[in-house]
Amino acid sequence: STPRQLALYQALAHAPPEFLHVPLVHGPDGERLAKRHGQSSVAELRGRGLSANKLIGWLAASLGMLPPGTEATAASLVGHFSLSALSTEPAQVEPRELFGAESSAPAP
Repeated sequence: STPRQLALYQALAHAPPEFLHVPLVHGPDGERLAKRHGQSSVAELRGRGLSANKLIGWLAASLGMLPPGTEATAASLVGHFSLSALSTEPAQVEPRELFGAESSAPAP
């Protein structure tokens, strides 16, 4: 999408921002998380009992911003943000990390 976004900035005579791409999220099979993994939307995860703070904490941990298992709010992450500290490795979703070690919940 970046080339299209740059074309829009140019067409509108605006200077483009600096772009940053974060790593992809992979499913338990090691492949890019996609519809083939079943329930993977935020609404579906929340419907299965995953709290917003746990999901935000997991995302932050997958980027190297917080220790694994930490719950967080988006506002609380502002002070932890550092471009140089962001992980460049893909994050892999493991159901036990999101739903607990004894979860039999299907993979997101």
